[in-house]
Amino acid sequence: MNERQSSRELSPTIGLRWLIEHFHLPAAMPATHSRLTAQTGTSILAEGACRQIPRYYLPNGWISHLRFALRYEPIPLDAYLALFRVLDRQPLARWIRAHPQSTSARRAWYLYELLMEEQLDIPDLAGPRYIDLLDPDLHVTGPRRRIPRQHVYDNLLGCRTFSPLVRRTARIADLLEQNLAGQADTVAANCTPSVLAGAVHSIFLKFRVSGDTSAGSGADDAERLVSVVMRSAGLELTNKEALVRLQNSVVDPKHAETEWRNADGLPDSEEASLAFASANDVGILMNAWMEFLRSVEEVEGFEPVVMAAVAACAFLLIRPFAAGNREMQVLILDHLLSMLRFTSPGRLCSVSAATLRDDEEYVEALNRISTAARPSESDLKGAMPADWYRYFDATPFVEYVVESIQALVSADLPAAIRFFRTFGPAFRALPEEIATQRAETLVGELLRQNGSLPSAERANYADFPSDCLTRIEKLVWEALHNGYDPQWSF
Repeated sequence: MNERQSSRELSPTIGLRWLIEHFHLPAAMPATHSRLTAQTGTSILAEGACRQIPRYYLPNGWISHLRFALRYEPIPLDAYLALFRVLDRQPLARWIRAHPQSTSARRAWYLYELLMEEQLDIPDLAGPRYIDLLDPDLHVTGPRRRIPRQHVYDNLLGCRTFSPLVRRTARIADLLEQNLAGQADTVAANCTPSVLAGAVHSIFLKFRVSGDTSAGSGADDAERLVSVVMRSAGLELTNKEALVRLQNSVVDPKHAETEWRNADGLPDSEEASLAFASANDVGILMNAWMEFLRSVEEVEGFEPVVMAAVAACAFLLIRPFAAGNREMQVLILDHLLSMLRFTSPGRLCSVSAATLRDDEEYVEALNRISTAARPSESDLKGAMPADWYRYFDATPFVEYVVESIQALVSADLPAAIRFFRTFGPAFRALPEEIATQRAETLVGELLRQNGSLPSAERANYADFPSDCLTRIEKLVWEALHNGYDPQWSF
């Protein structure tokens, strides 16, 4: 391809989107793109997903578009891998040798050798200061790793085989500045371990799993998930056998698996438009996912909520099992948030239940990722190329997780603690054969009916000892008349 081919005859879109269209790359269109305008000057105006670029920046050939993209736009690795596979490496190397101190050239140089696993005929760089591979103003980044050959700081969120993109949107930046970890720790520190455990249990029962219908979504399934969460501190997520055992522990035995998913059929019709991986790719993608987790475990300095959300989202999209993936996502979030010190060691403060609070928002976040990857209305179903799952744009799901955790920390968890602190003693006094979940449901009904249960509804609790039922009614009545806010009910 002639790198001098004029852009004036082509679309006003410039940068990465132009490269994808021009070379017909098998890559997802970027969530943000740049377009030329007739304005003069050098100011770049951001308008939602589209950046308005003055004609001052008019590129002339694919190298100019590449230079612009690497300087001003987010960097999705799947698009650059697809690009490098079709580019003539000689013009690329000539450009880099001619401009060895250029930020864009050094980023292209490092990305080419990282993704293609082959060196360009360019001598090691000496002299200039180090630059960030990912611009921290455009991306959520990982810890810096010094690369002497190009004088680049590799600050990817993951490793060569698996490193999704998270754009630094205003929503993510604002929420990360709120110190959610400190807020969660403060809430958890203000109650006893037994009250906190009861509150967490109540939250999971309230936000019971509803997204993975093949695994069930009733009280028994919620209790099964809660029991695993309560002993999740020592989870092993970086080998296949351990993940199979974990899947077996969160689903009904009839849905237990012994291998990765081997079919593409989806049991959940409402999720048919989501970009789940092909069964043929699950094994290699899960190996890359586990390598990603090992890289996160070995290095400090990651943003805990972002990394946990990225890992959970990737797991959901790969969909390694036919059932239980949604439940396992909860455990993955909890494990990584604990490992990355979002919650204090030794203190049970599960915030992963936040992602079960609104199933419509959960599906919408995954849909935004899937439809962005496949903008054509005629291609809304089917798996994406395997490389996409390694490097997809996880921003919508990260926004969803961070916002859900904020809501849980600021409202749901304090309310659940008040609920269990007020009514927990009555639950502990019940006979063992009466599940706590039914007692919590009873309290919820009493709160909604001002502390008195109609005789027709009392029949639903005929198995409760009469003195226990009367005691719970009295406790609810007293709590309401002492100013208890009934916002937390079942």
